[in-house]
Amino acid sequence: MNRLTPSQKQIVALLVIVPIGLIQALILLVALSTIFENEEVVWMDLVSFLFVLALLTFPIIWAIRLWKRGKREKEYSDVIVSPDTSIRFTTQVTVENYRKLLMTITFTHPVIIFIYVLSAGMLGVLLSTPDNEAFHWWPVFVIAFAAYLPFSVYRRANSNYKATKSLHEETIYEFTTSQVTITGESYNTTMQWQTFHKVREMKGWFLLYCNNQTACLIPKSVFATPADMNSFRNLVFGSIRLKD
Repeated sequence: MNRLTPSQKQIVALLVIVPIGLIQALILLVALSTIFENEEVVWMDLVSFLFVLALLTFPIIWAIRLWKRGKREKEYSDVIVSPDTSIRFTTQVTVENYRKLLMTITFTHPVIIFIYVLSAGMLGVLLSTPDNEAFHWWPVFVIAFAAYLPFSVYRRANSNYKATKSLHEETIYEFTTSQVTITGESYNTTMQWQTFHKVREMKGWFLLYCNNQTACLIPKSVFATPADMNSFRNLVFGSIRLKD
C-alpha cells in the first residue's frame, strides 16, 4: 500500500468500506427480522449474526485507517519545515497517565472491541436462555475473560511502570529536522528519523514508535500553545513515514 498515492489509498478504502458496510446492513436487517417475526427467538442464531457483523468490522477498520493515512499524507505533503527547526521540552510520565494510556490503547484495539461485542451478545444469550439443553458454558469463559481484562491491563501498567526506569524519569526531548535526542536521568540517546517505525496521534498523546512494541510517549500537555503543538506535529509527521 505504500506505493499508492494518497488519493489512491482513499479510493481503495472506499471500495472496501462501501460494499462491506452494505453487507453488514443486510445482515443487521435479517437479524432484526428474525427477532420481530419469530415468536421464539433462537438466541444462538442472533449471536452468530453478531459474530459475523463484528468479524466484518475488521476490514472496515483497516480501510478507515487507510483512508485517514491518505488524508494525512495529503495534508502534510506540502508542509515545508525550516532546516533550522528545533523543538525542545521536558516531560515526565506519571503512573496514572501511563495507566490511562495503556487502557486506551488496549480497549480501542479492534480485537478487543470484537471480544467485547461478542461478549455482550453472549451475555444476552445467558440472560435469555433457560436452564435447558440450549445452554452452553463456553460463553461464560469469553465473558469472564472480558471482565478480567481491565484488571489485567491495570496490573500490567503498574508492573511496566515500576520495571521500566525510563518511564518515570524526567526526560528532555530535542527534535530537529535530522534527529531526535532523548536525555533521561540515567541515559542519553540520539536517533535519526529513519529509526522510527511510525507515529500515532491520540487524544492526549503523540506516540513515536521505534518498533511495534516500543514508543516514545509525548503528552500533549508539554506544549504551551496550540501553535507549539502544531509546529511539533508538522515536524514529526513530515519526518516519519506516515502510518497508523
